[in-house]
Amino acid sequence: MTPVIVAPSMALTGQMVTLNCSSDSHPPSHISWYFNGSLQATNSELVIGPLTFNMSGQYTCMAHNNITGKNSSADTMLTLLAPVTMASIKIVGAQPIMNHTFTLTCETAGSAHYIGWMYNLSQLHADNTKNISMDNATLTFNPVTNADNGDYRCEANNALSHFVGPIFSLEVFYGPHKPTIMGPSFLGAGDNAPFSCYASSNPPSSYKWFFNGSLVSNTSEYVSPPLTEDMSGTYTCMAYNNITGKNSSADKMLTVLGKRNLSMDNTTLTFDPVMKSDNGNYQCVASNQFSRNYSHIFSLDVFYGPEMPTIMGPNAAKSGDNATFSCYASSNPPCSYEWFFNGSVVSDTSEYVASLLTEESSVMYTCMAYNNITGKNITAYKMLTVFDPIEDCMALNIFWNKTSPSYMLLMNYGPETPMIDGPAFAEIGHSAVFTCFAKSVPLSHYSWWFNGSSVANSSVFTTDPLSLNMSGEYTCMAYNNVTENNSTNSKMLTSLAISSVMIRNTTVPINSDVFTLTCDVSGPYDMIYWMKDNMHLNMTNSTANPLMSYHIKNNMLYFTPVNRVNDGTYECVATNQAGQHKSPKYMLLVNYGPLNVMISGPVKAKVGSSVSLTCSAETRPDCDFHWFINNPLSPNVEAGPVITFSATKENEGIYICKAMNPVTNIEAFQYKTFSVIGE
Repeated sequence: MTPVIVAPSMALTGQMVTLNCSSDSHPPSHISWYFNGSLQATNSELVIGPLTFNMSGQYTCMAHNNITGKNSSADTMLTLLAPVTMASIKIVGAQPIMNHTFTLTCETAGSAHYIGWMYNLSQLHADNTKNISMDNATLTFNPVTNADNGDYRCEANNALSHFVGPIFSLEVFYGPHKPTIMGPSFLGAGDNAPFSCYASSNPPSSYKWFFNGSLVSNTSEYVSPPLTEDMSGTYTCMAYNNITGKNSSADKMLTVLGKRNLSMDNTTLTFDPVMKSDNGNYQCVASNQFSRNYSHIFSLDVFYGPEMPTIMGPNAAKSGDNATFSCYASSNPPCSYEWFFNGSVVSDTSEYVASLLTEESSVMYTCMAYNNITGKNITAYKMLTVFDPIEDCMALNIFWNKTSPSYMLLMNYGPETPMIDGPAFAEIGHSAVFTCFAKSVPLSHYSWWFNGSSVANSSVFTTDPLSLNMSGEYTCMAYNNVTENNSTNSKMLTSLAISSVMIRNTTVPINSDVFTLTCDVSGPYDMIYWMKDNMHLNMTNSTANPLMSYHIKNNMLYFTPVNRVNDGTYECVATNQAGQHKSPKYMLLVNYGPLNVMISGPVKAKVGSSVSLTCSAETRPDCDFHWFINNPLSPNVEAGPVITFSATKENEGIYICKAMNPVTNIEAFQYKTFSVIGE
């Protein structure tokens, strides 16, 4: 009967395998093994190895019965695989720089039939910024961001072996972000000014300090020499990342406070700067050896302010009562004032009376002081809590009654769940302002938290200039130190960044051809729109002017076709939930012509006189001009818009001007016959 083979169909190189063959026969058959026609063994068991790839193929078992004289055979295929012994991640091309394309590849050794990727111990799948090649060997980030930081591994396997490679830790290089400068704004002459600078960056930035454009330090900290008045000015910190190749700068203005200075001839008195302490009466005196004369008194009254307002008024009141608030800020000239309640102006005087109070009147009242000479304003806040009134207590018997004096009972409670006012989206590089308020008696203390860290201990919190890693949940906690209760609420802030908006074109705008402008936006955006000559571009084709034909598809503006009426200044505006960003202006000037080619000059002239003919055309850009006589196919006799010649019989004929636009590649001809008078 046909032999039965027991053997693996696949094996790894380097291993040993055993193939067994049996046949139902009487007397028992003699077994022989063959590989590629060559005898390998003469028993039922064939052991081969260590295996190499040339041992892949078909193995044949033949059974022979010496009595019956019959043979029977069976075949088995053995496929060899190299064990997977490596799966290592390597960088392809450029280093991982924020918002750039970055590529990793998985290098393997052995017969790898499948490659997979892991991120922080979880299976990694492609998404809108991560692409995996068809063979799974390449992972491309387009672009790579800080959110991609973490541990990556690649694994490779085949049917018989599996290998998980070592961890590749991805750390995206970014920055520097706009630096934050700590340092004084005003100091006196002779002092030293300490400045420090920090910019978020990976790797950490190197720093340089400049004063009025001159380098003064190569470290993040800079301490000036003893100040003089000419050291007032702009101090600039520049942070530089030598991996990303980018730099970012911030400025700090320092004013050195000097004293009163007299000019060389004593005629001019300078205050640098003028301060409130300089107020007073001034006179100048002029004298010589014979006389002395005094000027009229000049009263100096320095304008300043407003300084931080002080609000006088109750912290609590009964419903139905009136509450009177007054606001004062030191200022010269005196300030004008505005009071705000729930965001609306309720008074334009320093005093405000809140009448017929209700529980809804429990809110923050705002006073803003404004100086119309200095142009400055400053704001202060006052919290009012409104309660229902407490009735009087009366004691009585059959002979008399007596009522106690009123007692104002203020029930300590709260804080209730805070109310947070602040943006949900904000632009990177800008600050976000959050305000927190919780009903509570006594008034709550507040603290702000972000990512588990305390960031402020007031009801109002202003972030530093935002970066992408400052997106997240901001939590306000209100605490009542009498009830010892606290209450929290959170607000999500998403930092958005549109780093650039640019208009580009890939073809030259030629009249009556299709032309396209593309709006390239770096960063996430919700929509784009186009402007022409500072007005929104009307996407409806004009029925009054059928030449104006254009439409938008995705981020492209199609002119179908472009015409001279489309000349103008174009801008692309990209918007997200935090704001909008305009591209630099793009001047579109459509190339056309030549049109209306004309030759000016005489048609005849006296013998011997000098003659000039001028060729012109309506065109953009300027045409190249060539002149021919009698035959436009003959070699040209002159190049340029003007041809000058002597009036002779030999120069009589038909003068032909060819105007050619080097951009549109359109050429046009004009003819003029010239003859000579007398000879």
